[in-house]
Amino acid sequence: MLIPYNLLLDLPYNFFLNVNKHLFSFIKVSYFQQYLAGLKSFFLFEKHILPMNPVDQLKNSIITQLLLPLIAGISFAFVFHDHRLITTMLIIIILLFCVLLATNTKKIAGNYTIARVWGITVAFFFIILGYTITIFRYNQPNYTTIHTPHMAVCALIKDIPSEKKNTLKIVAEIKAIKPENEWQTTRGKALLYISKDNSGKKLQTGDRIILSPVFKELAFENNPHQFNYRQYYYYKHIYRTAYIKNNEWIFADSSSRKSISAIATNLRQKLTGRLHTLGMHGDEYAVTGAMLLGSRDEISDDIYREFAITGAMHILSVSGLHTGIVCLILQFLFGFLTKRKYGQWIYAVTLLLLLWFYALITGMSAAVLRATAMFSFIIIGNSLARPVNIFNSISASLLILLIYDPFLIMDIGLQFSYLAVIAIVLLYPWLYSLLSGPKWLMYLWSMVCVSVAAQAGITPILILKMHTFSTWFLITNIIVIPLSGLMIYAGMTTLILSPLTAIASLTGKLTQFIATVLLQSVQMISHLPFASTNQLFCSVTQTILLYVAIGFLIIFFIVRRQYGIHGFLVCLILFVAFSLDREWKVLHHRKFTVYNSRNSSCYSFMAGHKAYLFTDSAGYPNARWLNEDLIHSGIKAIQTIDAAKYCTIETADCMLSLTHQHLKLNNSESTLIVPSAAATNLNLSASDILILSEKNKHLKPEDILQFKPSCIVLDASCSRSFRKRWKDTCLRRGIRLHDIQEQGSYTWRL
Repeated sequence: MLIPYNLLLDLPYNFFLNVNKHLFSFIKVSYFQQYLAGLKSFFLFEKHILPMNPVDQLKNSIITQLLLPLIAGISFAFVFHDHRLITTMLIIIILLFCVLLATNTKKIAGNYTIARVWGITVAFFFIILGYTITIFRYNQPNYTTIHTPHMAVCALIKDIPSEKKNTLKIVAEIKAIKPENEWQTTRGKALLYISKDNSGKKLQTGDRIILSPVFKELAFENNPHQFNYRQYYYYKHIYRTAYIKNNEWIFADSSSRKSISAIATNLRQKLTGRLHTLGMHGDEYAVTGAMLLGSRDEISDDIYREFAITGAMHILSVSGLHTGIVCLILQFLFGFLTKRKYGQWIYAVTLLLLLWFYALITGMSAAVLRATAMFSFIIIGNSLARPVNIFNSISASLLILLIYDPFLIMDIGLQFSYLAVIAIVLLYPWLYSLLSGPKWLMYLWSMVCVSVAAQAGITPILILKMHTFSTWFLITNIIVIPLSGLMIYAGMTTLILSPLTAIASLTGKLTQFIATVLLQSVQMISHLPFASTNQLFCSVTQTILLYVAIGFLIIFFIVRRQYGIHGFLVCLILFVAFSLDREWKVLHHRKFTVYNSRNSSCYSFMAGHKAYLFTDSAGYPNARWLNEDLIHSGIKAIQTIDAAKYCTIETADCMLSLTHQHLKLNNSESTLIVPSAAATNLNLSASDILILSEKNKHLKPEDILQFKPSCIVLDASCSRSFRKRWKDTCLRRGIRLHDIQEQGSYTWRL
């Protein structure tokens, strides 16, 4: 069966080999023949000798050389959306091909400059490919371009409805819209909140409903450095949200329940319920459902917090560890097939189908997709008795995922997953070789090596995204990883034996016991002194420097090249230089910020490392978006000020005073004024900035705007009528107005 494919690939293989022996000379000239042979052997799973050193495997990973320009093109598209760029790049690559085709073969083979053009051309092609598929996704038409309020919509439920206090949260795919008399097919997803009643509770994955929603944009307060949930959902192709009352939807049909994805999702719900029937309950039941089936709705905030502190969050989501154990279980169950005629093929196909079905059941998260794709390549390679370059498997899985959906590159779970597995593959063999001893010691040492390698891979991006580091991650992983492995084995056995209730109840109790030990261990570690280091900051540039520094350390210790330590020291110096530059900026920055805090007033004045907070609520508002701004601004001390008290805050170049009439911030050029509820007469100048809240509704726009202040800011507490009155008046008077609820936060830098 492989002969036609061999002949098909031999044609371009021999052509390129004769035309140019240095296709990837821009990386290293001697890699060209390895590139072609490796590319051919990868697709045909031919036998070839693989280097044992993981760094050498990385050098010879052909798919990695194709993946990097693809990622560059996708990243380029996230920054620039101009169609003219891709047109220009296409013209350039076509011209390069024309020049090369016009050059005779001998000239190309002997001309190093032309050989470099070949490599650049191939890189350009994958850059354009990545850019094109991303731009196509960006500009793909969806229901938001044609939908109007109260228009009939046909929606398909894509996931298990999540039960909230008064509503059902449903992720639905908009299949069709009825603008006039005919249904018009469309695409895109929406987040629906349906009033909870008996009919709503019967909805399942695969059901179609007809509704007349008033779609709204997903909430995003647009505060400084706030996580952009609107963009997060956009990358998941969820564009709008709507609240649906009981009388605004009707059930259409359940024909899509028979689709593979719907069957898998509904099976997940049934299996999760089966765990509860077999005696599991409480937090143990919630954690077991998350680890086995990806069902995380029942996990409490306290459990999330404890796992986050200890660095064990990866246990709560189905990832490579869970998928690998499932793969081992499947190999054990179906290993007998390899002894039959054509059994190796049947065995491989069975494993692949069941592994991907398990990925469907668990929700097809980015980490599961990565692990399943990697194991698929390994299964195919092993079934053909061919050695597999692990970096080819890693790169090929990511290449396929990104071509299918380039927005996956922004998924934090996928980033953590790939960085961890790459670090393990690179660092684990070297770390493991540093110690020798009895089997029990080497087993313990192997877990230490895996933990250290994985932590090295994710720590820079963990600090960038989460601003935290788990101090006791080694102790956590040494305890949690074996327990989670036992728990997955016991849980899977319980699900497999679930038709035999008597036996399954025993294994269910065993799973419950292991889960109890796991939770108590995590809880104990989370209460250890200095369990987590928080408020850490690392810029994007510093994160890149950290990864480059880790790369240079690998070169020095594993490849044993002297320039590795030199490169590491350069990265370290640059990292310190960026830190000092940020510290200097923090010491000299002064700013007043009005936050979009959802129907309440919240202001901050930051001077150096100290922040003064003014809020409606008593005490410090523990909001994540506020913490993000404080961390990015380098704040180390926070003081919450009661607006009813008088105080004066003086800095080197400005002064903030708080009286019963107003909060006033002065510098040499202008004044910012926040009037209190008791304020009556305000003497303003043309350079003043006025911050108004709902408590200032007694102030008349005509009396204030006669002074022509430079800007009026309406904070998040202002009602709709209050905002409309001031907007209309400011528009007539030609005075600039900033509406916090519509435009996001307002920052005045001194």
